[in-house]
Amino acid sequence: MDNLRENFRNWLTKQGLSEKTETGRPSTIYDYLTTIKRICKKEGYITWEELAINLFSISSNYQGKYKNRFT
Repeated sequence: MDNLRENFRNWLTKQGLSEKTETGRPSTIYDYLTTIKRICKKEGYITWEELAINLFSISSNYQGKYKNRFT
């Protein structure tokens, strides 16, 4: 889990995104990682790898809904 998560975090950083705003509040990277964690929990996947394997089967549940925060 950590490897895929860390690789994604590093890739986001290389794309110029940040984890915190100038004022220290959570920013884009934090939001993305937290959202993926929520999807894993909601879908019953323990690891990011499990989510990745099943991504296409659940993607239609989330198309156009990413702003809802998957609560």
